[in-house]
Order: sequence, then structure tokens, then C-alpha cells
Amino acid sequence: LLVFAGALPLNGATGLGGPGGYTVSGTRAWQQTVTTRGLPGFSTWGGSVSFDTNQNYYFGADPNGMQPGQLDFYSLASHELVHVLG
Repeated sequence: LLVFAGALPLNGATGLGGPGGYTVSGTRAWQQTVTTRGLPGFSTWGGSVSFDTNQNYYFGADPNGMQPGQLDFYSLASHELVHVLG
């Protein structure tokens, strides 16, 4: 699973995530190969997640280390990755 990650001012959202898209042209066989990534059935290829650069994230592993006004980055990243998976 390939996930592209980025950061930018999101103007209100702390993070965004979702599956990727694609366009394909060519023969029906080629379109099927691209759609399934060469595997039988459906195959998710990836997506993207973005994080707001204007937030104060906590990157530590101990929740007791979070300060007032900080957002737990691990929880947010996990949440956004679920959006990638659908």
C-alpha cells in the first residue's frame, strides 16, 4: 500500500486522508491490469494523507507528556490512514 503524506495549511481541518484515484486508457485487458494492479480481484494501490502545519502536534509515545493545546499526532495519523483504506 503506497501512501503519500504531506503537510500544508488546511484552514480548519487538522488532517485529511483518502484513497487515491487514477485514469487509464488502452485495451480492456490493460485497463483490468491497472485496476487490479495485476492481482486477481480488487487491489487498493494507496492514497494520501495531509496534516495541518498550523497545529501544535504531540509526537511522543506517553500520553502523559501531552501539553494543553497539543493534538496527538499518532491518533490523527491513524484516523487519516483509515480513510485511505476506505
